[in-house]
Amino acid sequence: MIRSADSTGVLVVSLAALLLMAGCASAPPVVPVPMGAEELRRFSDAEAQLASPDAAIREKAGVALLSMARSEGADAVLMRLRSAPEPEVRASMVRAVEFTEDRRCFRALLDAVKDPDDEVKRAAARALGRFSRPNEVQAVVDLIREPILMPGEVALLLRTLGDGMFIQATPVLLAALDSPNADVRDAAGDALKNISGNRSGARREVWELWWDANRTTTREAVMERREGPEYDFNGPLLETVLRQLAADDPARPVVLSMLFLSPGRHAGPGGDIEQICASVRAEYPELDIAISPLVAEHPGLVDILAERLREASKT
Repeated sequence: MIRSADSTGVLVVSLAALLLMAGCASAPPVVPVPMGAEELRRFSDAEAQLASPDAAIREKAGVALLSMARSEGADAVLMRLRSAPEPEVRASMVRAVEFTEDRRCFRALLDAVKDPDDEVKRAAARALGRFSRPNEVQAVVDLIREPILMPGEVALLLRTLGDGMFIQATPVLLAALDSPNADVRDAAGDALKNISGNRSGARREVWELWWDANRTTTREAVMERREGPEYDFNGPLLETVLRQLAADDPARPVVLSMLFLSPGRHAGPGGDIEQICASVRAEYPELDIAISPLVAEHPGLVDILAERLREASKT
């Protein structure tokens, strides 16, 4: 991911391509290895402790299960996070996810913000602040924009964005300043103070000027991916990102940072990327998209790789 430090109002989209793209290569399915006797005992003990009346024991058990790197462990935590009748159990599972930052549970945290219990909502919003990948921050922003969300839930998520210093979420914070709900407006203002470092507060017009001077941000995009939250780690599709950016602000320039080693069918002349850009431009003619050279064409790449190799050989 390339981050831009200038203040020209340009958005940089880093388009990554791996030799074997995650979630897209045709690899044989992985056959799970059965648990050994000791691992099965630890799993059973931790699963039983999820029902403990002691919150600390429940959370420790949830952390233990998530740390096993077994799907069974995550499934046990997720089942209770989503459907345990006791809100204190659901809250304990949220805190276990927050501690481990287990991305298998990210979607369940988004759902937990709409939990009927206020403590579960607060715990889920706080836990979401630990997930800082671009697609995760965008998922929180998308949730805020859902019309079914209650004002209190929106306010919790706005504060999460501010606590996480997620500057790329500034547009949704600016929009929230116009909310008819005072709690939402206050949460948006507090979040902008955290992100900008301006603790004294400001009018909407001042925040707009600040954002115009600091709005260069980076978004991730990929060319291929499978459906399902388990593949969210490799980001949204390029066409999805471009259309979203165009819908939000078609006058904002976009730079595609091409993290490819060779052209291929995606990055070559007349390839998928050029076709996608042409399709989006046809719908949004005012959108300015600049495509960078491939990262492999940069003269400093070989020196960087050689330096990394020397560093690795010292360890």
